Amino acid sequence: MFNRFAKQKNPSWSTQVASVPLSKSEVQKSIVKALRIVLAYGEVGLNPSPDQQDTLNQVDSIQSVLRSFGHEVHLLALTLNLGLVDSFLRRINPDLVFNLVESINGLATFVPTVTAFFEDFGLPHNCCSSSALRLSSNKLTSRKVLQNACVPQAPIFGETPLLTKSTPLWIVKSVDEHASFGIDQTSVVDSSKVAQKISSISASLGGNWFAEQYLPGREFNVSILETLKGPKVLPVAKIEFEGFEGNEIRLVDYAAKWNTESEAFLRTPRRFPQKCFNSQLFEQLEELSLRCWNLFSLNGAARVDFRLDEGGQPRILEVNANPCLSPGAGFSASADQAGISFQELIEQLVEAGLRNSSNFHFPVITQKNA
Repeated sequence: MFNRFAKQKNPSWSTQVASVPLSKSEVQKSIVKALRIVLAYGEVGLNPSPDQQDTLNQVDSIQSVLRSFGHEVHLLALTLNLGLVDSFLRRINPDLVFNLVESINGLATFVPTVTAFFEDFGLPHNCCSSSALRLSSNKLTSRKVLQNACVPQAPIFGETPLLTKSTPLWIVKSVDEHASFGIDQTSVVDSSKVAQKISSISASLGGNWFAEQYLPGREFNVSILETLKGPKVLPVAKIEFEGFEGNEIRLVDYAAKWNTESEAFLRTPRRFPQKCFNSQLFEQLEELSLRCWNLFSLNGAARVDFRLDEGGQPRILEVNANPCLSPGAGFSASADQAGISFQELIEQLVEAGLRNSSNFHFPVITQKNA
């Protein structure tokens, strides 16, 4: 487990939680008292996009929960001016940073940097470490980690062998951005149009892009929550593609994720089938998700997204070390299916942040906790 106090550069910042190694029982006792918590998120402009509006909704919901538990909450809208951030944090001297930062200045590439900033000053926080975020947020870097561990994933353009007997289609994705940024029905093309699509979308949206083989099979999301016993796999979510006919592209694009009034959103509901739906498949999904948890040294909350290939085998689409925590979003919905209310979920993440600030570390978990 990543030790957030291994490089404690400024001992004067240390709170009681940070400065003294805590036993497991002491950590449990410490969370019942009111904490001074900074709720950090990327600054949002006057005309937020749907995914940015979701960030603001997360902030409102989570600060309400934290205050209901008696915690003192201070909001921090982050920019790249880390000098101002430094001054703010020194003035507040928080016990914990609840990190909701998904982008800075509209770019997700800065998220690991901001998280490392918290860590370098010895500040406990609820989310995955900066190293885990750096490995998982760049999709090409993430692919190398998975490939080296022989974890199944869809090939990228130019790789062999392909996972289809027919002519493959390819989906063009951002290397660094998430939340289905830049993805719509035109993102799926045949081999002859991959280079043109990458060139055009790079010119219009900027950033780096690549093409991954489009898999037409079922899609699943597996959420994992850190608990006192270690990582717990929450109920598996299945994305339904309702009303899709024949070879119509089955895709959770930007509109399907964020535009709640769009046809794409309405046609891709999330369901939670019982494990008996396909127990062998669900065991595979859970096992692969926990392998990712260990490979990327994840903690707090994470989600792994899958698509089935033509042979019905799960392939990893993405390891998300920074999942959306809005009420009703995928992670919160999975927690609810496990009998964990939104209030309980947020407090468990606070507890995880405090545990990870002490010398208490979990063993590597190789199978799902009951």
